[in-house]
Order: sequence, then C-alpha cells, then structure tokens
Amino acid sequence: MRDLLIMGLVFGLLPFAFSRPYIGALMWVWISLMNPHRLTWGMAYGFPFAMLTAATTVAGVFVSSDRGRFPAARETTILLLMAFWFTLTTTVALIPDGAWYKWNRVIKILIMTIVPLFLLQERNRLRLLLLVMAISIGYFSVKGGISSLITGGRYRIFGPSQSFISDNNALAVAELMVLPFMWFLARSEPRKWFRRGLYLSAPLTIVSIVFSYSRGALLGLIAMVTVLIVTGRRWGLAIAFVLLAGVGLAFVPSAWYERMQTIGSYKEDESAQSRFQSWTFAWNVATDRPLTGGGFRIFSKEGFVRYTSEEFAAFEAHSIYFEVLGEHGFVGLGLFLMLLASAFMTLNSVERQIRGRPVVAWAKDYAIMLRLSVVSYAVGGAFLGLAYFDLYYDVIAAVILLKIVVHRELAQEAAAYRAARIAELDPPPALPVPVAP
Repeated sequence: MRDLLIMGLVFGLLPFAFSRPYIGALMWVWISLMNPHRLTWGMAYGFPFAMLTAATTVAGVFVSSDRGRFPAARETTILLLMAFWFTLTTTVALIPDGAWYKWNRVIKILIMTIVPLFLLQERNRLRLLLLVMAISIGYFSVKGGISSLITGGRYRIFGPSQSFISDNNALAVAELMVLPFMWFLARSEPRKWFRRGLYLSAPLTIVSIVFSYSRGALLGLIAMVTVLIVTGRRWGLAIAFVLLAGVGLAFVPSAWYERMQTIGSYKEDESAQSRFQSWTFAWNVATDRPLTGGGFRIFSKEGFVRYTSEEFAAFEAHSIYFEVLGEHGFVGLGLFLMLLASAFMTLNSVERQIRGRPVVAWAKDYAIMLRLSVVSYAVGGAFLGLAYFDLYYDVIAAVILLKIVVHRELAQEAAAYRAARIAELDPPPALPVPVAP
C-alpha cells in the first residue's frame, strides 16, 4: 500500500514539476531529505525518485518562463568553485572507481542546490522551502519524540536506510537543524491548526534529540541556546529550550548519562578514540597531498592501509571538516569553510539591511532561524561525516534566497517611494474648467 501511495504521489506531481519547476524543486527537497520511498518494502524502495524529479525539474527550467535571473551571490560562486575542485580532486583520486561513484552523488546535490535558486526567488516560495525542510525531517522527530516518551528512551531512533539520516547521530543533527524552522515559522503561520502543529513539533523534536544518545547533537543544542542568548537576546526562547531539554533529561535511562559522560572521559571511550584516529589519518593524507587530498572514498580500507597501520572497525571521517580535508586537501577545506563563513556574513548583512525597515521586518525571524540551523550543523557536524549532507546545502540555498528576496523587496519599496516623490514634485496638469454655454 505504501509503495502504491508513494508511486502515485510522485508520478502524479511530475507533470506539475515540469510545467511549474518550482514545484519540482520542492519535490526534490522532500524526496532527498525524507526519503519516503525508503519507508516502503516493495517496488518503490529502490526506485530512483530523486533522479527522476531532478531531471524533470531541470527540463522544466529550460522550457518554462517561471524562473528568475542567475543568483549572483558569494555563496553561489563558492558552490561552483567547490564543484570544480571536487571534480579536479576526483581525476587524481587515489581510489578512482569509488571516487567517481561518490562524485556523481555529490555533484547532483550541488547542482540541485543551485537550480532552486532560479525558481524560489519569492517570499512565499522561500517559506515553502523552509516548511518542506521542516516537515521532511519533522516527521521523524515528532515520531521519535512520541516514541521516546512512551518507551522512556530505551530505544534509539533511526532514519530511513541508505540515507544521510539513517544513523541516529545524523538524524539528531538534522532534527536540530530544522528545530528553529518549526518555532519561527509558527510565529507567522496564519492557519491556527498548522501553527499549533508546528509549535507542538518543536518540543517533541527536542525530546527526540535528547533521546537520540548523540553527544554531537547535545553540544549543538547547547550552541544553539548560546547563540540565542548572545546574538538574538531571546532569553525566553532559550529558557524554554533548556526547560524542554530538562524535561527530557528527567526521563532518560542511566545508559544515556553513561554515554554523555564519555564527552569528558574521551581517553577511555572507544568511539572517541576512533574519531581521533580518523582525524589523524585525514591529516596525514592532507599533509602528503596538501592540494588535492586523497579524493572521494579515501576513507576506506584501501586508504587506511596506505596511510596507517592501525586496525579500524569502520572507515569513517567522523567530522565534516576532516572529511573534506582528507578528500580534497587544504584547498577543499578552505572552500568549505568559506561557504560556512559566507553564510554567517550574509545573514549578518541581511539583519543590518532590514533594521528599521518595516516592509522587510518578516526577514528578521528568517535570519535568526537560518543562523541557528547553520550553527547546529557546524557544531554537530564536527563529530559526523556529513560534509555533503543535502539538508545543509538546502539551508545555504535558503540563505541565498533570503538575501535575494530582501534586496528585491527593498528595491520595490525604493521604487515606489521615488514614484511617489515624482508625483508630488511634478503633479499632472489640471484639466481645463469647462465654460458654461
């Protein structure tokens, strides 16, 4: 039944994705984040819905007039440079077969980060993008929060198999990244039932994060609260997050505390030691090949055999930063950090531009929620190999779109003001008064 539902829904929406490509862009985000086909057990499970949606959307971009200009932004330039550099490092990769396989997946993500920028250059469409992101991940966080409360957190929550969020730690970071969307989008949601649903999703998401047993997500939650206090001065919201997390902590089993305590006793923790070994391996690769690194898939048995003599149970990067460093060298890491820093710079710039401008006051909440999402990724991803996580690149796309929409609305306000001033200074000539016969 699930297979038929997913197949019917996707194929039913494809004609709309072609005629109105922005619908296809939103479909891509939904399918790539939620992976609804991975929640089935039949013919839909392995069907390439994402590739089919992407191809239909790109085709629609070329034939439809419903698109904006090229999104000339600093982040767009960095994304294109990253795509170029990743291609270059793949041509000289130490494990070429596996490298090209991963390159194909990463390039698709980068392309489908840029394509929506042509299609979502309106305030309502930007809001739809954020809602799709929140709902796609929120499905798992709400389900996980309810399950954790019922079972007392005895079971970890995992995402769909063969996806970026299949691991409980990755799912927790994704939940943390969309948590601000739920709260801030609810503030401006006109539909009462939907607004209440978003507000209810936020505390359940916090519970799901706490019960995920993810140390990285816990640090990310602390970082989010810190940013709320330091930059936003939203003490009420920060205190609410802390209280909700405290409620979750009151119900967690002793196993949760034992795992969190390993943050301070990392020398005795096998998982932490594995991370240090992976990070040392990435550094060795980068110092040996500082420009290009080892290429995609260097974090594999063949790569570890080449650069270390230690035994590894799992060949993982365990960090977004060391993953890029090991695979693409210091140049690749520099581009990755530039994209991260550029997002913060753009959000700060947007907040300065909208200050005291009522016409774009709505963008204040958007800037705050996107900043919190990027902070969550930067902190939580420091302990996970999620350098090419499509949710992060969707957030970057939202940052670019926010800048574009704000600039457009400010320009429209300025044009309307100039037109009004011209009308005041140069009024139309008065019509002659008719003379009575």
